Amino acid sequence: MAAAGGLPAAQRAYAGLRNRHIRFYQMMSRLLTPLFQSDARLLADFRDAAMPLIDHFPWLRRRMFETFAGLATGLFTAARPDTLAGCKF
Repeated sequence: MAAAGGLPAAQRAYAGLRNRHIRFYQMMSRLLTPLFQSDARLLADFRDAAMPLIDHFPWLRRRMFETFAGLATGLFTAARPDTLAGCKF
């Protein structure tokens, strides 16, 4: 916070660092919510057929774990745990 020049500047800097991460999760939520919360039988059948296949594709499996862990920052990008949101551990 001292490096940012006070609380308001630190909050703006943090929000800027998190912006891409948050946009990705909002997009994924909009895309996947209908698969899990719709009454459409076709969507449920697609979900039930597609989800088990993820384990057979290492890249998709890794992306799923990165997303669940909160590390995904885009469709093809992910942050390292020690650099997400500018944190240094």
